[in-house]
Amino acid sequence: FSYLLRQWPFWLLLIGSLCSIGSIGAINQHMKLVLQDQGFTDQTQRDAAWSEATRWILWSSIAGRLLIGKFADIFPMKHVMTITYVVVAASIPLLLSVHPSGSPHLFAIVFGFAMGADYMLIPLMAAKQFGVNSLARSMAIILPVNTIGQTWFPAGVSWLRESFGSYTVPMVMVLGIALTGAISIMLLPREAIGLNERAGA
Repeated sequence: FSYLLRQWPFWLLLIGSLCSIGSIGAINQHMKLVLQDQGFTDQTQRDAAWSEATRWILWSSIAGRLLIGKFADIFPMKHVMTITYVVVAASIPLLLSVHPSGSPHLFAIVFGFAMGADYMLIPLMAAKQFGVNSLARSMAIILPVNTIGQTWFPAGVSWLRESFGSYTVPMVMVLGIALTGAISIMLLPREAIGLNERAGA
């Protein structure tokens, strides 16, 4: 643990995953309320749009999980993960563009794919950067921190919504956080640091 915490790539992965998972949590928990702000004032219509979006998110997240491993085998994992985090950020403007006269399908497909890919890539990147034998230790830190982000980011969005009176500013801030996560992953070294050997693997 002490060796991990002294490595700057570990902090980049921790910050990047925290920002992305926190952004995903904020979108998931506030999606229906954002739709209400976007004009879905009728409860039945709002429920129908939310149900449709959730259904598409489910299927596209499965596709993301299935395809991302293949992409990571073909392309540098760092680039795949960076693009995935950018896609998470790109789903926020798509959510803000959903209106009663339109369809949530594009947002749901993009967001669901990125969400599924995101959850798969974090342990893959940890294993690549620090060695498979150190995966349990690295994830023992990353998972609790990500869980905190997934809980407190939505709470922060709620506080901002109360302060500003709409979801525009809170979602723009979530967009900035998601992009911060992408930048953190982009700064990761391409080569592993060989922690598994140094940790007595």
